[in-house]
This record gives sequence, structure tokens and C-alpha cells, in this order.
Amino acid sequence: WQGFEQFSHVAERVMMDQLLSGPINLVLFLAWMSYLEDYDAEKAIQKVKTAMPTLYPKSLVTWVPVHMLTFSVIPDEYRVLWIGLVSILWGAVLSATASEEVAADAATAAPLPSPSRRIKAFARLARSNSGVF
Repeated sequence: WQGFEQFSHVAERVMMDQLLSGPINLVLFLAWMSYLEDYDAEKAIQKVKTAMPTLYPKSLVTWVPVHMLTFSVIPDEYRVLWIGLVSILWGAVLSATASEEVAADAATAAPLPSPSRRIKAFARLARSNSGVF
């Protein structure tokens, strides 16, 4: 029974993480992407509404098994490496999903914003990352 109790504890921990922080993290990611793409608030909200039904199930399918392994099998000293590797793959999933949305938007969108708007968006990004480098 001790194994079941440990599994139950790990499952509870993972589900709380995915039910509470999972949607919040995805909404923050989508909001940040909308900001970088220079969307207005209405378009950003629409992006969140259309992307969440696709991304949240992908998040559950990815992170629930990953964290079950993390907290039950992966030794403590390798957890950061393990999560880092999976995060890289998850970033690729997010990027692919975002690029699919951009391609779909481009098919129905107005022409690209003027170069000055793109330069301003790049300048905002550079200012926000100024302490990173």
C-alpha cells in the first residue's frame, strides 16, 4: 500500500499543478505573444479563446506524464535537466502552434503593419530583455 500512497500523493500534486498553474501559464504565454505581435486587447483575447482548446489538452498530455515520472522515478539530481529537456520540446510545440495560428491569420489578415510598427515592437522586446544579456 505504500506504493499506492506515494502514487496517490504524486498524482494529487501533478493534478493540482496542471489544473491551477497550467491554464494560467498558457494564458500568460498567449498574452505575451499577442503583445509581441502588436495585437490590440480584443484580438489578444480572441487569440487566447481560440488557442486554449488546442493548447491545454496538449499541455495535459505532455506535462502530466512528465511530472508523474519526475516526482516518482527521476532522481532529484537529474530533475532540473529532465524538465529542461522536456521544456525545450514543449517550447517547440508552442512555437508550432503559434506559427499555425500566424499562418491562418495571414491568410485572412490585412497587409503587414508598417515597418515603423514592427520596429517599435522589436524595440519593446529589446527593452524588456535588456537585463538578460
